[in-house]
Amino acid sequence: MAICLVVVSFLMPLFSRELRKTGSIMFGYWFVIFLHQIVAFLNVYLLAIKKRGTFGASDDANQGFHRVAKELALHGATTFRDQELSVPLSLNSLMKGGPFYYEMLGTVYQWFGASLLLGEQLSILAFVLSCIVFLKIMRQLGSERYSFSALICFGALPSMVFLGSITLRESFEVFFFMLTVYLGVRISMKRKFKIGSVLLMAMSAFLMGVFHKALVVYAVFMIFIFLIWSYRPISRLGSIKKLHLMAMIVAPLFFLCIVVVLGENYVAFALIKELQVGASLEQLVMGWRESSLSLQGRTSYDISLNPSSPLTLFFSGLKIYGYYIFGGFSWRFDNFVDAYATVEAILRLILISFSVLGWWKAVGLQKRLLGLMLFLYISMSFMWAMGTTNYGTAMRHHMLTWWITVILGVPPLMATLNRFWSGRMRRYRDSSDKILHG
Repeated sequence: MAICLVVVSFLMPLFSRELRKTGSIMFGYWFVIFLHQIVAFLNVYLLAIKKRGTFGASDDANQGFHRVAKELALHGATTFRDQELSVPLSLNSLMKGGPFYYEMLGTVYQWFGASLLLGEQLSILAFVLSCIVFLKIMRQLGSERYSFSALICFGALPSMVFLGSITLRESFEVFFFMLTVYLGVRISMKRKFKIGSVLLMAMSAFLMGVFHKALVVYAVFMIFIFLIWSYRPISRLGSIKKLHLMAMIVAPLFFLCIVVVLGENYVAFALIKELQVGASLEQLVMGWRESSLSLQGRTSYDISLNPSSPLTLFFSGLKIYGYYIFGGFSWRFDNFVDAYATVEAILRLILISFSVLGWWKAVGLQKRLLGLMLFLYISMSFMWAMGTTNYGTAMRHHMLTWWITVILGVPPLMATLNRFWSGRMRRYRDSSDKILHG
């Protein structure tokens, strides 16, 4: 089964018009898939025998997923971190949040045999589907001219290759996040409000949420944003469509009803219950950070949220966000991973800068859509920043938003580089002509 998925990953351009649209896109796709497959096979057949595997492969989250899923496949049930897990998948599995991935992987192992390569190929398959959605979103935003460069930048980033080729849930989170954005942007671009499109978007957001309890909360927020986001500028209250006003009122009540119907087993219910009994949002964030800081590591940064006043709350939150976005930037170089984290932080800073520049220069509908994408990037990364206390974990969380910075930042970056290169070539030709005729 694993080998079949390897073949499917390379033959996917036969089934996707996006991947075979141009020869350069198809070459770029094969290149990034080849990188992912190399890492997958190295971890299974070469480095895993005597060493700990490639970067990320020995991470507790990765090996924990594979070991627990293998145990589930062999025995049908197990207990992990005080939570009962069982296979095959059931409706109750969808309500558990993070543990869902254990049961999903265990179910696949139960059907086709426990194999690390098979688990890795499932992650690569999610990445393959992400590449297709990635190109669709670029076409939506009118940036398909730079699809090849963007695809390489998206898929060949080392952390995407090393962490997206092993049994981690981030590959699935990225895919369903991208799919939700694609469906949401399509709703924003169309003048007609179709309930079928909204249900598809909601279903995709829900599937994103089943992999992590934090994403459940973000899924509700995300759907609400897409429902109220107008495809054109709003200058007065009267210009807001009635359907948007209805969505602003009904959407929060609708999702609250879903949580109540699903009951106390649903992962979002615990958060809502804590808020109901009087716990403030900053108290919840402080609790998450303190719990994370109790597990100090070499890459940890000890920064707490200070709610003593609105001003200190703002600046401490801003500092936490800055460390999350640029964690590892230039202040520690103990090994290669530290150096790589610095390089990735610099690249992220460049792409964010060009993303803002591209949004600033855009006009009309494109400016609205680019603004929406920037808002999604800031909100998603801010959510992860509040619960992240080391840049090792941050590298995994950045996978969920890396594609946004690539889609927004690569086109204006490449346009700038093209203008610079064309100017240099023009000056070189002019100077050559003067020498020849002078």
